[in-house]
Amino acid sequence: MFRFSVLAGKMVSCKIKPDEELNLNTQTRAEFDQYARDYFREMSHPLRNLIDPRGHYFIELKARILQKIAQQHFGEDRSIRLVDVGTGLGLFEKFLSPAFPNILAVDLSQEMLKVARMTNPLTSAGSLYLQANAFHLPIKEASADLIFMSCVLHHLEKEEIALTLAELARICSPRGLIVFFEHNPFNPFTQWVVKTTPLDRNARLIPFNDLTRKAEDAGIHIIEQEFFLYGTREVDQVINRWLPGLNNLPLGGQFALIGKRFGH
Repeated sequence: MFRFSVLAGKMVSCKIKPDEELNLNTQTRAEFDQYARDYFREMSHPLRNLIDPRGHYFIELKARILQKIAQQHFGEDRSIRLVDVGTGLGLFEKFLSPAFPNILAVDLSQEMLKVARMTNPLTSAGSLYLQANAFHLPIKEASADLIFMSCVLHHLEKEEIALTLAELARICSPRGLIVFFEHNPFNPFTQWVVKTTPLDRNARLIPFNDLTRKAEDAGIHIIEQEFFLYGTREVDQVINRWLPGLNNLPLGGQFALIGKRFGH
């Protein structure tokens, strides 16, 4: 079984470099350390609370998209190595860890990770929470099979985005995929929610075509895109059943870009 450990020597060293060597964005880290224990209050918004009153649907929806991608590209292989970059409170791991025993969940904020370990513990021997910077990951080159980031890039500076994308390309395995989930700035409701949510007060939304260009510049070839999130779980179920073509139009509240490292 694959292990995220020094002894296995396959993917990551658990010995973390000092902050100055990691070039950590200390302002961003301090901001998210502060948000860690009040995360759901900071994410609170009337429209978001109406659509997702229990605070799980948005994450569950994206976790299902990841499972669908894994099924399409890796079949029944559950030994694939997942890397969640910007895991926050480990909410994805709640839905993914039962099916995938090899997950490395990375975050800049040690406080976020403390909460994640308590509320969404990783019980598999092949999984680990790890503090690291998205643009300097202590992960071996070409060792991750399914890498994903959910609503992280819009919190980064322009130069940090370029560094992060290049780093994701570096760790992507020859058969690997990289999935980006981001808010869709062409959706007016998304614009309103982001502008009036405390956690996103400094966010700069990235259009899907702009992110596609940035990814290509970093060595990631985008092979698929999908738009999703139109309302409550029930609304989305109706749309997915009767209007599946909407997923190809930039109308949903969020989008997913799926890419591969150039040359693979």
